[in-house]
Parts: sequence; structure tokens; C-alpha cells
Amino acid sequence: MIEYITVADIDAKLGNDWAGSDSAKARAVMITNVWLTNLKLPDTTDNQPLKDAILLAAVELIPDTVNGNLYTEVETGVLSETVSAQSGTSVSNTYSATHKTYTASENLALSILKPWLDKGFGNVILLVKI
Repeated sequence: MIEYITVADIDAKLGNDWAGSDSAKARAVMITNVWLTNLKLPDTTDNQPLKDAILLAAVELIPDTVNGNLYTEVETGVLSETVSAQSGTSVSNTYSATHKTYTASENLALSILKPWLDKGFGNVILLVKI
């Protein structure tokens, strides 16, 4: 895990009372750092705009992290549901194993970091031989 943010960073932005205890703060920062690490962002050395964007994204994520909404229960496999309203009428929904619903803070954080994610960093790059 890369340490993108610290408790002190978040305290400086949100004040000292954003979590119930020091241990809750440490856990929320650790979870947020794991989330950010999994994005496979480029190296932040000598990249202040990226460092600033990461901190801004983290500040948006922290409230959901503290409330337990950043990493939540995930069901895997093909999920299917069929509901019949009356004889001969039904509605069916099927979701893939990779289906995930993002929280509002996750969507905003991903949007903040999008300039660095769209350049092939953390994404699959398709190489075509011409």
C-alpha cells in the first residue's frame, strides 16, 4: 500500500473531529490509501498537481470511509432476479460478477483523478501492431 495521505493531511482539511477517535482516523486513512493504491496511479514524485488531486479526492472519500461505505459487502457470481406480475408477465434482471455500484464520493474521487487514469496508468492498454 502506498501512503498517499496521512491523518494530519485530513485533519488540516477537515479539522480534528472528522472521526470519533484517533484509531478510527488511522483506520479510515489506511482504507482510503488502499483504495487509492488500487487505482495504480502514476508516481507522485515531482507531480504536485497529482498530489493535490489525490488529497482532494481523499477528502471526498473520507466521510464514506468513516461511515463504512467505501468498502462494503460484495456479492460475486452471476446474480439473477425474476419477478412475475401476473401470469405470462415477468421482469428479469441479471448482473455480472463484476457489477459494482459506486458511492457518490467514489464517483467524484474517480472524476478528480480521471486525467491521470485516462493516460493508461492503472488501466489496460491495447497495443495494436500496424
